[in-house]
Amino acid sequence: MISVDLECENKHRFEGEFKNSSSYKNQLENGMIACPVCGSMESRRLYTGCSFQAGPTAGTSIDRKYSSIFEALRSFNNFVRKNFENVGDGFTEKARAMHYDIEEKKYIRKRIKQ
Repeated sequence: MISVDLECENKHRFEGEFKNSSSYKNQLENGMIACPVCGSMESRRLYTGCSFQAGPTAGTSIDRKYSSIFEALRSFNNFVRKNFENVGDGFTEKARAMHYDIEEKKYIRKRIKQ
């Protein structure tokens, strides 16, 4: 399911839910989307700050490598735990010292809560 923000020719804003992006395009092209306020069949899609592509895109390896986003996050968390030094509450000072070349640059992290 995808949710799409729409606006009719009379500036009424409304939301539509569709099975997928091709279903939305098909309904739009066939004049099947009507404004619930005025009944206008002329509408356009609004792209808001939280709009995103719901369908798969080329080049995303996360879909192939991990079975879920949670598995990907667990893997990322494990990578950070193994490869980054835990500097605890001194993270800010350590990062600043590395930025100003007072200390050698390395991967650091603050304690990760479980």
